[in-house]
Amino acid sequence: MEIWYTLTGTIDPKVVNDSIYWINGQLYSHPVKKLLFIISSTGGDIDSSIRLHDYLESLPIEVTTCGFGQVDSAAINVFIAGNNRLCLPTCRFRIHAGSFHLSDKATAIEHIEEAAGFLKEMDRRSNEILAQKTGKTIPEVFQLKKSGLMISGADAVNLKIATQLIDKLPLTQQTSSKPLASNA
Repeated sequence: MEIWYTLTGTIDPKVVNDSIYWINGQLYSHPVKKLLFIISSTGGDIDSSIRLHDYLESLPIEVTTCGFGQVDSAAINVFIAGNNRLCLPTCRFRIHAGSFHLSDKATAIEHIEEAAGFLKEMDRRSNEILAQKTGKTIPEVFQLKKSGLMISGADAVNLKIATQLIDKLPLTQQTSSKPLASNA
């Protein structure tokens, strides 16, 4: 059985928690062999995107991700978790160095140093994810993100972020079992 999940909008802790909860519910109540994870997102929380990436990559089933619209920033961590990574030619990918928002309130220097260490680790892990899936080195990924690119689906295939261009979303109903879908 194949299940479908669609994530649109910003990646944040609630969206990621809801995604994992729904997928787990399907895995434990149906004989699922494949997940088609469809994504269009302008990015969001990098920590949440890494959590969803690690979850999708650790599933004991075939995971195909499919990008449409845009797969920007932190959403690339989620997209690249797929064994197969499909995208439409018109899908936009925005690759850039991580940006982080700090509170405007007065904070002790120790808290700022602790936060900086955490943010550096998230950035390191995000770079590691992209390097592992594309075959690039960490310094190459760092330079790629530093350049702040906006690329097409074809460019994403050339950079090995995506594995295949497709003309239409692969939403065909199976004859042996009815696929399930969810909107996040």
